[in-house]
Amino acid sequence: MSKWDLASNEARTGASFDPRLADFSYVEALCLTAIGAARADILEQLELSLNPDLFWRRYNNNDAVRLTARLYAETCRYDEALALLDSITDMPTADADYIRIFSLYGAGRISEARDAAVFALDRWPFDCRFPRIVLQRENSTGEDASASELTALVLSRLHIWEKLDRELFLYAVRFEPDPKNRERYIRMYRGMGNSDLNNSAQRLLQLSCIIALENGTLTEKEAIDELFSYENDGIEISNLVALSSLTGSRENREYLASLLDNYSGILIDDTNNDGITDTFISYELGRPKQVVFDPDQDGYPDYTVNCDYGTPVEITLRNKEVLISYDLYPVIESVKNTPREYILNPGAFSWNPVSWTRIEELLPEITFYIFRLSEQHAFPGEEEIIQRSAFYLETEKASPDSELRVVLEKGMPVLSEFRETGMLVSWTSFANGMPVLTKEDRNNDGYFETTIIFNRDGSISSIQIDQNANRINEYEEFYYPDGSFSIHWDTDEDGTADIIWRKDALGREQTEWVHPSTGLPVVVTVENGIPVSVLSGSSYFPVVKDPKEHLWWLGNIPENSSDLSKKLIDFFNRSAASVVSITVKIDEKIVYAVSTGGFLYAEIF
Repeated sequence: MSKWDLASNEARTGASFDPRLADFSYVEALCLTAIGAARADILEQLELSLNPDLFWRRYNNNDAVRLTARLYAETCRYDEALALLDSITDMPTADADYIRIFSLYGAGRISEARDAAVFALDRWPFDCRFPRIVLQRENSTGEDASASELTALVLSRLHIWEKLDRELFLYAVRFEPDPKNRERYIRMYRGMGNSDLNNSAQRLLQLSCIIALENGTLTEKEAIDELFSYENDGIEISNLVALSSLTGSRENREYLASLLDNYSGILIDDTNNDGITDTFISYELGRPKQVVFDPDQDGYPDYTVNCDYGTPVEITLRNKEVLISYDLYPVIESVKNTPREYILNPGAFSWNPVSWTRIEELLPEITFYIFRLSEQHAFPGEEEIIQRSAFYLETEKASPDSELRVVLEKGMPVLSEFRETGMLVSWTSFANGMPVLTKEDRNNDGYFETTIIFNRDGSISSIQIDQNANRINEYEEFYYPDGSFSIHWDTDEDGTADIIWRKDALGREQTEWVHPSTGLPVVVTVENGIPVSVLSGSSYFPVVKDPKEHLWWLGNIPENSSDLSKKLIDFFNRSAASVVSITVKIDEKIVYAVSTGGFLYAEIF
């Protein structure tokens, strides 16, 4: 474990003890920066540290603001970066000036960027970042009088940075009017060895190859071989285009064409020319195999495109939970948005966030494609996908062997099926998007014993259970518009309920059954969770709680009630869940017991 990992662990531990201290999140951000973590992860910690409700103890809030501004700029949030810089009240720093210039160039405010660069070159004369960003950005902004003045200023001071950053000489070649100086700059860079190369070495070496070819210090064949030696790490598209335009002999053009026709490496691109790679294209036999786009440059790809011999077949979106599969691009076949997968109607919807682009500047004798993000590449909302889908499947991580299939018509469900390990265990029919009827096979015996009937608004009207398929319901639940509901048990399956439990909208409960001896109805009333009365026929009787067990006696508590209660409770515990009433002989006593509504009632005959 590196020292940065150890520091990160300490910071997380500290935050758990004192979450009000901003320093811990800032330290975590510094550690993530040091190990090269994704910018999105670093920003998450920085934004936590900038919470106004937190306080700082050792570190400086302005340092966190500057680092946040830098990452905003690098993730193309230029206006936010500039706003943060304007909020800093301490002394000016080179870091803040550099971030400002980076943001102004990125936002297209070129004139302001140039003015800020001139000011920074004077204020921080030995900071190599300022001449570097000028030479990098002005290479693609277009030449005018102000640009020429700025680059001339940088060229006049190159001797200051010669021993600090010799890479500047490579960037300066294209602005240097003197051929002898251009050749000297190239040789200085290409002959300086690898000891002082930084992380941008490969991009610079590729660029040096092209510039050397432009200025005649490399032959065409040497330049082709050198540039293609980087194919496994990624050749920059702009360098490939430049190489093609500079290759003039027929023999070398045919050689280059053969390499491209069978190219099985990687191309990279920096579409906004800010020095940060945002596109990666992996090739196989001259055709794109996978393309990764990170347009906001935060370290997490927004689109990953998998191709079959150059044709997109799958696109994964940023959160990796949305996977779009294509029939024939751009016609979508399915959209997986965990836990759902939508299967679209054939040809119903097309989405083309990426497009093939032939590199026109390459050799005309071959056709070589790259991918670009389309201008309108935002993924449509889930509602639009639902409208175009034939059905969707839904699975849960906790139960990967189960699957819900919902058939759709114009975006509304018409039928659903739920399966476990391939076996159908329930289905539901719908009308106007609302459930009408559900059938369930809860014990997986192949018979759908449970029926659920719904009201027009989708609420449950009743639940019926016929365990033995004789078309007589042993158990029923009824739900009423006033909020009350009742449960009915038909234990002898004669079509008439033997026990009924009711609960009204105010929470009052009643349990009713037919007395097995007198044949009269018995009604127990429960209020506030306590049985309060028993009505048998027209007479009221007391209901008394057993002194030790959770059981209520109708009438008086019998002698030896403790033993009777334990045996009754044990009997119900051992019986099937469907058993709600029994008549049993215990210790020479005939006992009738009913279990319902969370209560166990008993009476001695």
